Amino acid sequence: MQISKIIIKGFRCFDSNGVTFESLDDLNVFVGHNSSGKTAALEALVKLFGRTRAEREIRKNDFYRTGKKSTLLDNSKLSIEVQLTFSKDDESIPDFFKNMTTDESAENPYVRIRLDATWNTDPRNVDGVVDQEINFWQNPECDDEICPSKRVLRNTDLFAFQVYYVPAVRKTADELKYSSNSLLQRMLKLVSYENEFKDKTAETLKTIDSSIQGNHDFSEIKKILTEKWSQFHKDHRYDSIEIGMLCDDIDQFLRKLDVTFTSGSEGDVFQIDDIGDGNKSLFYLSMICSLLESERFLKKTEELPLITFLLIEEPENHISPHLLGRVIKIFSQISKKDFVQVFISSHSPAIVGRVNPTNIYHFQIREQKSIINKITLPSEKDEAYKFVKEAVQHWPEIYFAKLVVIGEGDSEEVVFKYLAKHLDCNFDENEITFFPLGHRFVHHIWNLLEQLHIPYITLLDLDLGRPGGGWGRIKYVLQEMILHGKCDTIFWNDAPLKITDEEIENMHKWNTTDPSHNIRLLLKTKQYLEIYGIYFSGPLDIDYLMLKKFNFEYTKDLKGSDGPDIPSKEDDSEYKEYCENAAKATLKQKSIILSDHTPKSIDLMIWYKYLFLGRGKPITHIMHLPNINDEDLKKGIDDSVLGRILNRIGQLVNEM
Repeated sequence: MQISKIIIKGFRCFDSNGVTFESLDDLNVFVGHNSSGKTAALEALVKLFGRTRAEREIRKNDFYRTGKKSTLLDNSKLSIEVQLTFSKDDESIPDFFKNMTTDESAENPYVRIRLDATWNTDPRNVDGVVDQEINFWQNPECDDEICPSKRVLRNTDLFAFQVYYVPAVRKTADELKYSSNSLLQRMLKLVSYENEFKDKTAETLKTIDSSIQGNHDFSEIKKILTEKWSQFHKDHRYDSIEIGMLCDDIDQFLRKLDVTFTSGSEGDVFQIDDIGDGNKSLFYLSMICSLLESERFLKKTEELPLITFLLIEEPENHISPHLLGRVIKIFSQISKKDFVQVFISSHSPAIVGRVNPTNIYHFQIREQKSIINKITLPSEKDEAYKFVKEAVQHWPEIYFAKLVVIGEGDSEEVVFKYLAKHLDCNFDENEITFFPLGHRFVHHIWNLLEQLHIPYITLLDLDLGRPGGGWGRIKYVLQEMILHGKCDTIFWNDAPLKITDEEIENMHKWNTTDPSHNIRLLLKTKQYLEIYGIYFSGPLDIDYLMLKKFNFEYTKDLKGSDGPDIPSKEDDSEYKEYCENAAKATLKQKSIILSDHTPKSIDLMIWYKYLFLGRGKPITHIMHLPNINDEDLKKGIDDSVLGRILNRIGQLVNEM
């Protein structure tokens, strides 16, 4: 048995239209920004299945309001519903058989449990009055308004469920004390003692106490304390002072127990306050796991809940990323047990990259309410693999971005982050993530980001003059856009024109120097694609663009002996061969006609080969970008594709 669906309406940050969590699994992960609704979703389960009446109580602040100061209206409503499904051999079916329902779309019967609450003003209570009830709804969800049928869920019915909620702020020391509802108390209460053992323990405790009382020095301290006390007060009810163990049975003794840690080799003893925050957090989580195991071993079968919901908030707190893999593995193993279902909330990409993407629920705040997004994988197995491997698990930071900039690779990341930092558009401050595309299919990334409702901008290499470049790159993008359902037309000579599949298929053969397919049409097509947030680094890539725009700053420290060893132009054959090799390397061509290129472009290709193919692209940008002052940087990119992208980023940031 497990929760397969959760519906929350009017609770905390979820408005009256509500949100639905479907296809829930053994392990479910809630991710998103702060205050996006993750904690509210976990606490909704506590409101349904909490251990105490106080945990299940609905208060005025639990009802949805558009803002902190907005007034709550009379008859405000909220509801929290879970739907439980069962496997065919589930032993818990008899307990719920009379409350099961089904509909046309359900393969198997399911159980609906729903909390409904209503708030109204009351002149006798400044917080108003909340009426709430929890019911089994015995009709299908689709028939709620037509023929609602429900039965009150009794307190005894709640014994079938158990919730363990681990908050983000974990007070491990408090949970190690034998106090009300602490983890230690829950575990020690599982231990059963025979009457003979209890009697022997009580006798032993009395013997120890008598030995202490018989100590001469101890008696003297008690005598002095009594004398001094009598000088301060005259209330005869408190004349005598006793100092002792104050426990004469096993329950009182357990309250004195404490947990310590010892070194196996040296025997050193450590209290919980002696260990680091990371180990405290790990120990807290281990106590939860230990409690679940202990219940199964030490409780009678009829006393056990049928299912336990383990709610873990931000398991990454105080824990280094490499240990998170171990933590997630443990919770994943626990979730496979028939009697446990795990829900985790997180801000950590390290966790997102370690779980099945189909188990991730992405939270966002839009128009003052929480919305939930979930990934739908492509149906084809190979496409699904590429989508998961390349778009989701490779770069999990995108789940936490408000805007994503997609680029070809490391060069774009270095350049964009530098430009953004020095031109007042800092990526970190604006929660912008750069995604390096590499050799991945761009429509997979588009698909993911649109499912998550995260805006994005794409920058690709035009590769004009390279194999597959120019119109070949335009063809690739148009095919990806059509595959993604973005468009089926482009502006051609300022007028929309339908492009046939055959035209797109042969587009890579078009010649940018041909009058019918000249460079102006290529530029017009690029301008159209920018409407969709798709840009090209031209004529080649961002490395060539930066070298062309800031040639002096990229080459000033490398003149003479430190730069490329260019033969003298007087030696025509050697110089020509050198230029051809540089052009072939830059354009990735086996043969080059130098007369097709201007002297300036040849000079740029010589430096391109030396700087970016001989040294490495990212390190070259890191070394030479600081040579450009901020004023020249702004002037240099204002009329370029980089300037247009930064302007687009600024517009999107202002709209967030």
